[in-house]
Amino acid sequence: MILTQTVCTPLPPPGSFENADLYCQQWKRVQHFWERWRREYLSTLQSLSKWQDSQPNVKEGDLVLLRDREKKPVAHGSRH
Repeated sequence: MILTQTVCTPLPPPGSFENADLYCQQWKRVQHFWERWRREYLSTLQSLSKWQDSQPNVKEGDLVLLRDREKKPVAHGSRH
């Protein structure tokens, strides 16, 4: 109904099934739909521009900021 705006009641598969079996199969289809929707479509809505835009490489004379991961950040405004 969400994609086509029509109501469609699926026919039960051939054989003897309990209602619980049919609901289980329908629930699995719903879960599969949303998992695939999340993986394939939702991820396309938010592009990460950091990796989409080309940036020039660092060259001699450029100002760079280096970070030492071993040192803790210094609190602003404190003097030692």
